[in-house]
Amino acid sequence: LNNTTQIGRIASGNRDLSSALVKFQHDHQQLERALRNARAEVNQAYADVERARTNLSRSENSLETKQTALKEDRKDLEQIDRCFKELEAVYHVVKTEKTQFFNQ
Repeated sequence: LNNTTQIGRIASGNRDLSSALVKFQHDHQQLERALRNARAEVNQAYADVERARTNLSRSENSLETKQTALKEDRKDLEQIDRCFKELEAVYHVVKTEKTQFFNQ
C-alpha cells in the first residue's frame, strides 16, 4: 500500500510536471510570437520614421527652392517697379515739353 501510494503520488507529480511543461512551452511560444510581432512593429516604425525624414527633407528642399524663386520674383518686381517709375517720369517730362511746345 505504501509503495502504491508513493507510485500514485509520483505519477500525479509527473502529470503535474508534464502539464506545467506543456503550459510553459505554450506560454514560451506565445512570448516568442509576441516578441517577433513587436520586432516587426519596431522595424516598421523605424521605416516610417525614415520615410517621414526623407519626405521632410524633400519638403524642406522644395520650400528652399520656392523661397529662392520668390526672392528672384521679388527682385524682378522691384526692377519692373523702378522701370515703371522711370517711364512715368519720362512721360511727365514729354507731356510737359509737349504742352510747352504747343503753348508757344
